[in-house]
Amino acid sequence: VKALRRAGSTLTRNDVLLGYLVIADQRMAEAVRQISVRRGYDPRSYALVAFGGAGGQHACSVAEQLGIATVILPPEAGLLSAFGLGSAVLERFATRQVLKPLVDVEASIERWLSALGEEARRALSEEAPEGVELETRRRLVFLRLRGQESALEIEALHGLDLKVAFLEAYGSRYGYRPRDPEIEVVSLRAVVSERRREDAPVESGGGQPAAPLTRRDVVFESGTAAAAVHGLEALEHGDGFDGPALVFDSHASLTVPPGWRAEVRGGAIVAERRP
Repeated sequence: VKALRRAGSTLTRNDVLLGYLVIADQRMAEAVRQISVRRGYDPRSYALVAFGGAGGQHACSVAEQLGIATVILPPEAGLLSAFGLGSAVLERFATRQVLKPLVDVEASIERWLSALGEEARRALSEEAPEGVELETRRRLVFLRLRGQESALEIEALHGLDLKVAFLEAYGSRYGYRPRDPEIEVVSLRAVVSERRREDAPVESGGGQPAAPLTRRDVVFESGTAAAAVHGLEALEHGDGFDGPALVFDSHASLTVPPGWRAEVRGGAIVAERRP
C-alpha cells in the first residue's frame, strides 16, 4: 500500500485486500467452469457445495459469478474429506474391454454387465464384513465415435437406448450431434458396494429468525456493512437470517453477503440468493 501511495494511488489497505479476494474468487469460479460449462453443464442448474475450512468464505461470491442461486455448507464442512474417508463404503468393480461397434454387440451388453456385476460381487464378498448387504451401484458403458480417442461414460439403466443416450451426452459435451454416427463400445464396468443407508430428506424449518452473537464491520464488494455474527453450535434447525452475516464453528466459516438469506437445515446451512 505504501508503494502504491508513493506512486500516487489512492487505494486503501482494504481496497488492496478486497482486490486479492476478488481475484481469488474469479479463479475459483473459472475452475468450476472448467468442469461444468466446458463439459456441457450449466452451473445455474445446480447448488454449490462449500467444504473445507475456508470454502464457505468464498462460496457465495463464486456462486454469484457462476449464476448459481444456492450454496450449501454441510455439517462439519472443515472435516468433510476426513469424514467421507471414514464413512466411505467398501466397493469393487469389474471391467471388460470390448472395442466393437455398438450395433454388433448391443444385444450382449446386458448379459456382459450382469456377469461383471457378479464378478465384482464375489470379489467384494471376500472382503466385506459378514452379514453386510451388497448392491450393484453402477453399470457403465463407455462409448465413442469410431476413430476418436476419448469415450463418454453412459449409465446403463435398464431399458435405456444406448445410442440415444450417447448422442444426448455427446451433444451436451460438444454442442452438436453427429449425423449417422458409427458408435463404438470401448469398455464396460460394473461397480458393487455395500448397501448405503438412505437419509431422510430434510425439509425447511420455516426460517425462524436467529439472534446474532454480535455484529462486525465487514468489507464486501458493495461496500462496508455491519454483519451479524453467528456461532453454528448455537443455531438450530429452521433458524434463518439475512446477509450480511458471518457463521463460525470450530472448523469452518461461512460468509453470507448482502442479498443472500441463509437457513439451517438438518445441521447444514443453505444460503440462497434473494431475487
